[in-house]
Amino acid sequence: MSSSRRRVVIAAGGAIETALLPSHLARLSPWRDLFDIQIVLSDGGARLVSADALRAITRMPVHDSADLVDPQCNEPFHI
Repeated sequence: MSSSRRRVVIAAGGAIETALLPSHLARLSPWRDLFDIQIVLSDGGARLVSADALRAITRMPVHDSADLVDPQCNEPFHI
């Protein structure tokens, strides 16, 4: 991320609005060069929208529940 870009983190849970997230992100595409959009996708959210779709739209990795647990101590990371 360059210093002139802002980071936006979106937590996508199991709510129905998550299914509409790709559409909302597509509307932001004209401003894509201004923001790095990071998605954190819960297991419930993954039932509503594919991580691959979100990754394709944001051009960034999508973080899921496997990314949120420290493998050394099996405790969740703080977000």
